[in-house]
Amino acid sequence: MQTEIVARYVHYTTLHERGEKLMSQQSASAEEVQKMVETLEEVWNKLNDSWDSRKQMLTQLYDLKVCTSTTRFC
Repeated sequence: MQTEIVARYVHYTTLHERGEKLMSQQSASAEEVQKMVETLEEVWNKLNDSWDSRKQMLTQLYDLKVCTSTTRFC
């Protein structure tokens, strides 16, 4: 999953930069573009937070498995 997130980072930054450029040009749709850029940032951050949580959980489960397989007391 992390590999896919990293692979999509280029697309994320491209969209973000295009949105920023459109907003700086004072186009008629600048307000709509700003909302879309904010939504993009929000979703990207949620995706990364979800990955971090999942990674932490998997690491803890792995550590528990290693601990229980090597000793009776963890």
